[in-house]
Amino acid sequence: MDKRETVVSWLRDAHAMEAAAVSNLERNIDRFKDYPTVQQKFREDLEQTRTHVRDLEQCLDQLGADRSALKDMAMKFTGVVQPYITAMSRDEALKHLLAANAYENFEVACYQSLLAAAEEAGVPQVKAVAERSLRQKKEMADWINQQVPVVTRDYLRRVQ
Repeated sequence: MDKRETVVSWLRDAHAMEAAAVSNLERNIDRFKDYPTVQQKFREDLEQTRTHVRDLEQCLDQLGADRSALKDMAMKFTGVVQPYITAMSRDEALKHLLAANAYENFEVACYQSLLAAAEEAGVPQVKAVAERSLRQKKEMADWINQQVPVVTRDYLRRVQ
């Protein structure tokens, strides 16, 4: 595989990752009903994530590449399993926040890699999308990270 083919493959991976994030956010936003600020921020993140999906699809189209349905399905499956694991616990909102924190940081790392690959392969349209997505993912990851102790303390106050 050459550099361009690698970038295309990683674009498909990013598309699958974002498609899974859309599914996961759609299923989990309502779990934050006791935390309206968190719920609203995740609604905003859902809209941004939908934009990321469209941006990645445009990049794939511009490069004449198809989307990998198998990768999308695999990533969506991982997003489907997680809610069932945490739904059995009283602290499910906190567990979802922790999972979102991990996933958002995973997305940051993926976009850092995609950005470097796009620069190396000389694919400016992918570089622009990766830069914009990376910036937004970092902002969301930082925000979630700040919310973890806030939601933890709030949860503990609720159980007393």
